[in-house]
Amino acid sequence: MAEYIVLEGVKYRKIKRMANEGDLILVSWFDDKEVSCVRRVKFVYPFITGGFGYELDSSIGNSDYLSEFAGDKYVVLERTNERNQCDCDLGETLKIVSNLATRLTKLERQLNEHEQELNELNERLAEDIIEIDSRTQPLVKDGVTKFAEDLVELIVSKTEQARKDGRI
Repeated sequence: MAEYIVLEGVKYRKIKRMANEGDLILVSWFDDKEVSCVRRVKFVYPFITGGFGYELDSSIGNSDYLSEFAGDKYVVLERTNERNQCDCDLGETLKIVSNLATRLTKLERQLNEHEQELNELNERLAEDIIEIDSRTQPLVKDGVTKFAEDLVELIVSKTEQARKDGRI
C-alpha cells in the first residue's frame, strides 16, 4: 500500500525509485542523522565508484542546511492527480463547520438568556433580603429581651411541672 504525505495542501505519493532532475524528494537520513527534509533535485551526477549524488534546491523545503546529498535514504514525492488534495471531503467539512457555527450561536443565545435570568433572580433575592431584614429589625431590637424573659418563664414552669409529676 502506498504511503502519502500532504505538503502545503497538496497530496504526494511516496515512491522508492532513483530521483531525476526536477523531482521532489523527502530525505530521511543525512550525515549519520535522521532528518525529514523536502528538496527539489536540481542536478543528478554519477559517482565513479557507483551510486549518484544530487544537487538540491535549498530554497525549497523545511531546512536550510541540505544543498547536496549522496545516498539512497530518500523517497521521490509524486503529486497525485486526485481532485481532493487531502483525505477529507471539503463539502462535508463545510457542512460540519456550518452546523457547529449554528450550535455555537444557539448556545451563546441560551447562555445570555440564563445570565439574564440569574441577574433578575439575584436582584429579587437582594430585594427579599432587604425586606426581611427591615421586618425583623424591630424584633431584634425590642423583642430579644421579651423573648428571653418568656423563654425563661416557660422553662421554669415546665421544670416545676415535671417535679410535681415526679419525672425529675
